[in-house]
Amino acid sequence: MDTDVVIVGGGIAGSTLGLVLAREGLEVVVLERQLHYADRVRGENLHPWGVAEARQLGIYDVLLAAGGHLVEEYVNYRDGDDPDAAEAAPISVSHLFDDVPGEVNLAHPAACDALSAAATNAGARVVRGVRHVEVAPGRPAQVSYRQDGAARQLTCRLAVGADGRSSRVRRQTGIRLQRTAGTHLIAGLLVDDLDIDPRRNVVSIGEDVWMVTFPQGAGRARVYLCPGTEDPQRYTGAAGIEQFLTASCFDAVPNGEQWAQATPSGPCRTFTADEPGPTGHSPRGSCSSVTPPATTTR
Repeated sequence: MDTDVVIVGGGIAGSTLGLVLAREGLEVVVLERQLHYADRVRGENLHPWGVAEARQLGIYDVLLAAGGHLVEEYVNYRDGDDPDAAEAAPISVSHLFDDVPGEVNLAHPAACDALSAAATNAGARVVRGVRHVEVAPGRPAQVSYRQDGAARQLTCRLAVGADGRSSRVRRQTGIRLQRTAGTHLIAGLLVDDLDIDPRRNVVSIGEDVWMVTFPQGAGRARVYLCPGTEDPQRYTGAAGIEQFLTASCFDAVPNGEQWAQATPSGPCRTFTADEPGPTGHSPRGSCSSVTPPATTTR
């Protein structure tokens, strides 16, 4: 064997798995397409049960050191309710799990960078700029790829696909995807210069859009809008960011006009919020059936 485990995809899941396995003494290679992690407009809020799991995995301190921002409460302004009453009765998330102080908000690229570096420090070999990955199940499994124009190949005991909802590994190995139709869209944008309580996530609902804002500290926040599926191009194109910011301004939220005046600090992206399939899976929208020999996927 060239290595014990090859992980295709070095995002949050792939880097965390590489880190944990390397800590246990396994030889791990993580193959990542991106040289620099891009803002994918998702994966930026860790719920209390996720914080508890992060502690169990030994990555909680890694995320905090990367800028993880602790949030204790949600304020749900709803639509037309008394904002003073909403602020006086926040929804606490600091008591759902023992010794878990709340939720953690952290920019996705920062989380990926921190976890990838931690995996490297633990002994995993992280290879960036990988293209044309091919996984052949078997004992051993074979993983071929190209880097800097050169063809390379690895044999391993286990190949893991952690390459996202449109996983190339899943398609190559014939793993069946289970997905149901999305019921709404999720559009997101990173903004600066938003003067809100950094300890509270903000929730409100308008005529046809639900909004949640996750502060990341120092006036920066991730804003998500959830409209129906009727108009997937709603916040795209040259005017998409301006339309998004305007739609983020809710009358029910005190000083809500500042959402429309915030400074965009990243791309505006829209994706479908798929419902869980028959066997249940994450909100990202995919799950796996029984895997072929020596191969698994996430």
